[in-house]
Amino acid sequence: MMRFLMIGLLLVANAANATSIDEHTEDKAQIRALLHHLYIDGKDANSSAEAYLYNYFLPTDLKRLHIVSGSDGERKKWNNMLQAFDIENERFQQYLEMLSKAEHASIKFFTGRTGESQAIIEVEAPRQPRFTKYQGKWYASM
Repeated sequence: MMRFLMIGLLLVANAANATSIDEHTEDKAQIRALLHHLYIDGKDANSSAEAYLYNYFLPTDLKRLHIVSGSDGERKKWNNMLQAFDIENERFQQYLEMLSKAEHASIKFFTGRTGESQAIIEVEAPRQPRFTKYQGKWYASM
């Protein structure tokens, strides 16, 4: 009886492991596609910074930028973010260069403090790109 119980537990563990591997394979494909879009659209001089942020970045991160923190605080935060994602900005160019290096780098998955799935792409850069799964879709995080 004990042997059958152990075999059953091993089968369940293997099935759970296979499911997580398959899930990570799909997640990696989604993240790599997102990386590609972040890079291509970031290089597009006709793309607006506002559209770029709303299309690819975590909605909860963007929502925090709209929190009023005094007189005209909301607009200052949002305007600063738009300037940071301008194609002419040197730091944004460094960000795009980092994205180009990240295309084939390894992806490390983990669970965030609030239980959401997160991933980091392991590249040599001042900051590693971070992604968060929100309502079944991967977004870039700030």
